[in-house]
Amino acid sequence: MPGQRKRVRRIPSSPAPSSPPSSGPPPDEAGGILLEFRHGLGDLIQLSVVIKHIAKANPGVPIDVVCDDAKVRSYCGQERRRFGFHNPRWKQGGWDQVFNLDFPDYTGDVHGFPSTKPFRCLTEQMRIPPEPELFTYDLAIGDEARQRAARYLAQITGRLEDTPGKFPVVILHYQGTSSRMQKDLSHEAASSICSAARMRGRVPVIFDLERISPLVDQSTIFAPLNGHPCWGELGHADPETMGAMIDQAELFIGIDSGPLHVAGATRTPSIGVWTHHHPVRFFDFSPNVLHLVPVTHKRLAPGPRSLKTFEQRYRHAVYGCATRATLEEMGKILQGAGDPPPPRSDALPGLHATSYGEQYYREHVLGGLDYLGHGDWQREYAAWLADCLDWKGKRVCEVGCACGSILRGLGHVGIVVQGFDVSEYMVQRGRMKWPDQAGLMHVMDAVNLHLFSDQEWDGLHSAQVAEHWKPELVPYILRELARVTKPGGLFFCTLDTPELFERHGRKMENEDPTHVCVRPLTWWAQQLSENGWELALSEYDARLREHPGSFFRRYDWDYFVARRVDRKGV
Repeated sequence: MPGQRKRVRRIPSSPAPSSPPSSGPPPDEAGGILLEFRHGLGDLIQLSVVIKHIAKANPGVPIDVVCDDAKVRSYCGQERRRFGFHNPRWKQGGWDQVFNLDFPDYTGDVHGFPSTKPFRCLTEQMRIPPEPELFTYDLAIGDEARQRAARYLAQITGRLEDTPGKFPVVILHYQGTSSRMQKDLSHEAASSICSAARMRGRVPVIFDLERISPLVDQSTIFAPLNGHPCWGELGHADPETMGAMIDQAELFIGIDSGPLHVAGATRTPSIGVWTHHHPVRFFDFSPNVLHLVPVTHKRLAPGPRSLKTFEQRYRHAVYGCATRATLEEMGKILQGAGDPPPPRSDALPGLHATSYGEQYYREHVLGGLDYLGHGDWQREYAAWLADCLDWKGKRVCEVGCACGSILRGLGHVGIVVQGFDVSEYMVQRGRMKWPDQAGLMHVMDAVNLHLFSDQEWDGLHSAQVAEHWKPELVPYILRELARVTKPGGLFFCTLDTPELFERHGRKMENEDPTHVCVRPLTWWAQQLSENGWELALSEYDARLREHPGSFFRRYDWDYFVARRVDRKGV
């Protein structure tokens, strides 16, 4: 961004400015501006935007800040002093101007600026014209804090403190202290992120400020808890030391909370995962932060002008599944940070397993697809199909249900659903995660659905499974699926085809080795017609594509819809 200053300053550490003096401020320290600030960590980092504006509008005028005692070290670099509220020095007066900053949210719709608290503070309270180039975060990091952070990171990684370059660490903050239903990621999502980090040779560190994560074991997943020497004499997390850790790690991943704002004041590549809040309202310009926002993000913004600002000034990506998007972006960043080049060029690199056990599951997690991931994506996908295929209240079988994530989404929207998969490992993982649907998931091979009676299902669903079938068994599988489906029942199936590979620039030699049945749609049409099915695309294609929640607006998929025909011998 034009005019942006160097964002992380290395300055000599000094004693905490909250040490109380024996008398009032000396004459040469009198005057200036005092900011009283009683707000949280993220707000305090955003305060650096306001301080930069005050300093530019009042050249040579000293600025002092009084804030929570734990945050006296979060210097923007423009202040003269910071005091803790328990320090009587700030109550002795002597300032020319004192501002008690309320720092409320801003709900206005503006273009060219973040619609954030600093914008409202500047325009409504400070009466200072805002300047876009000053809407970035600054955090001064002293040598002492940097050394303490390096000592901790060296201890958990086994690397020397003074080794050049970043430590092989991924720092994660996924559980906030306020508005948690609007911000937090699940423990399952955090577990997937930590697993992916470890599989790439990185050490996961969780900023578990409230000690609520069950993942931390201090041997494979670490957390610098209160009392650890890395926090210095304060004994608990402070912005300066957090910034020093983040600045020396390879990657930071966070939610809409204080640590993400700290990351925005560093040079470390960072990912902000947003669920029910919008970055343009709660985060200022930070070129090192990639914001992942849901497909519904436009309705979360204040209006069209702020959305235009977001599109123009924020690095961002839109997701359907937050966990999968985070893992994908994480892989891209770590790839650029020194990973060896991946052996494959498709969306899920590094797939080698030829069976469907733990190795298969782990490799897909590393590639960005966690079969235990469940959330808005699965529910929205299920709602789309339920509307378009008239499946609400119907009995539908999931063909190749893996761990049961989509199956759970189908049930959530009112479909009576069960599923099966050939992988006992996948089914067992799903049963362990969701005990309430353990009896709905079965271990079976599609060529022999021995647990299902004739004409048991109103419909079938299958997502990216058919390419795993052995081609010579496809006739038997389709006949068995026809046996358990009522005449007139629909079979919805997404699958890989050579046509899809050509559109995406994918090559078969780079694919998942279990994809042994990548055949043209014309081949599938013939197989279906010979084994108890007829294509029904002409009836359902427009409905599926024009639906307001159509996933064909998000993804380029090949698929078919087939109807079970009532024919003797099938």
